Amino acid sequence: MKLPNIESRALKYGYSNARVRGMKGLLLKPAFLDELIKVRSIDAMVELLQSYYKERIIKKS
Repeated sequence: MKLPNIESRALKYGYSNARVRGMKGLLLKPAFLDELIKVRSIDAMVELLQSYYKERIIKKS
């Protein structure tokens, strides 16, 4: 069985991985995450997320 060359995989996907991780941090702001954590039910979380994204979509259109 041939082992994968980890060094070449790191070079090949390193840039993409860094970009995705950087963009992932922009999805939700820390203050909003704190607010989301304080919510007591899943339904309330869904409602909060829907309002959060709805506002941003309206701003962009």
